Amino acid sequence: MGKSRGPSGRPTTWAPGRWPWSTPPPAAPGSSTRRSSPGASASAWGRATPGGRGASTSWAGPPTRRDLLWPLGEALEAEGSLAYLWGEGLQGAFGLRQRLGSANLALSYQLPTASGEGNRARFGLEAPLPLTENLSANLGLYALYAFSGGQGELGGSLGLRYAREGLVATFGVEGALGPKLTLRGGAAGSLDPENTLGLDFALSLLPEAKGRFSLAYALRASDLSLLTYHRYATETGLLEGQLAAAYAPFPAFSVRPAFGYRYPFPDPEGATYALGLYATLFPTELLGLGGGASYTFQPATGASDLSFSVEGTLRLSPLWLSLGYQFGPSLFAPEGVYLRLDVFGGSR
Repeated sequence: MGKSRGPSGRPTTWAPGRWPWSTPPPAAPGSSTRRSSPGASASAWGRATPGGRGASTSWAGPPTRRDLLWPLGEALEAEGSLAYLWGEGLQGAFGLRQRLGSANLALSYQLPTASGEGNRARFGLEAPLPLTENLSANLGLYALYAFSGGQGELGGSLGLRYAREGLVATFGVEGALGPKLTLRGGAAGSLDPENTLGLDFALSLLPEAKGRFSLAYALRASDLSLLTYHRYATETGLLEGQLAAAYAPFPAFSVRPAFGYRYPFPDPEGATYALGLYATLFPTELLGLGGGASYTFQPATGASDLSFSVEGTLRLSPLWLSLGYQFGPSLFAPEGVYLRLDVFGGSR
């Protein structure tokens, strides 16, 4: 047995397979503590309308997101979304949206997640206000209820959105009874058809001052996908990030190297790093089998651990959907079942 330090700075007893970094850090305002999958890469998908009514792909930053709309009437739509926020995890929601003139009335449910978040119902009114060709404002009111904690919340928001070809920037203010007051903003743009860059922040002013800042970059070529993100939370003083690549030199094989780190500034001895290597073979054009290993270590304490994963992949070009199991925690995935989305091809 030995001693290892977690982000709190307090020594933590450890044994192989039971690491202090296997427990996600406290979330920054508006963020999630869900972990990413090994060697993940991602891109953004635009809104798609099922039933043969057409589909479009648009750039919206490093996260992978798939939105589905199903018309139920002239002004009523059922909607669902599945989003993979790289470095955070998978989110899902479904609901109904009613148009009332230029405003939208929405009722939605956020699905539970492995980290215990989600399982929330939201009822809201949104009123978009076009200001110029590229600039618009949005006024919103909402009621939120979390089933897991039995807590409700009433609040509102005011936001600005600027959009033009290859660039989207947002800034907003959110408030709720309690009181809560948060500033959010970000920008995401295409450097060229294959390279995208995004940054965002969330700054909580009430009930206490704390913030989260993130930077992400993605490269998506026909046979190479690379993604890196870096995030800092003022509440914990934790800087963390990952870099992952997915390379498919020929149709029957792909390899995914990865690097991750967590550096708690209040406790430098708790700095943790990870290296991963994963590969997939495709015996058929559609289905693939793969796996890999990751090595996690703390230089200051000498602690280290090796973990493995196995997975199956469904290749629906340019989207690859992988379902796997992680044996032992790492910086790339929690122990247990994980889902990963890989996307190849340009960002537009």
